[in-house]
Amino acid sequence: MVFIKLATLLIMSTTICIADEEYDRLFDPDIDVDAVLDNDRVLNAYMACFFDEGPCAERPKLVKSKIREVLESTCGKCNERHRQRLKYVLNKFIERRPEDWKRILEIYDPEKAFRGNVEKLRQGLPP
Repeated sequence: MVFIKLATLLIMSTTICIADEEYDRLFDPDIDVDAVLDNDRVLNAYMACFFDEGPCAERPKLVKSKIREVLESTCGKCNERHRQRLKYVLNKFIERRPEDWKRILEIYDPEKAFRGNVEKLRQGLPP
């Protein structure tokens, strides 16, 4: 019985660590988000990936894989640094590319279930 509890605890800890690593990669402070958001060529490549209209390089593919999860959970796995970085990226992206943002929401939140969460994310609020 003790073995089962220890095994369960180990599996849960490993899962949490993997989730933390994924979010640390997603919100990597070494990525210059302004270099992405201010460069139409790079941003267009991200959009093509997000909209299934082109190939997905590693970074856009990672971001794409987390869009719905982040919207649905109000970035529930994020720490404060992640939330602040997401707040910055969302606000700048929505200001620069409102039509692309609408399209992202249509694809990743077609039921409009997470729109309230988006406003929390834009303010950097915890879930």
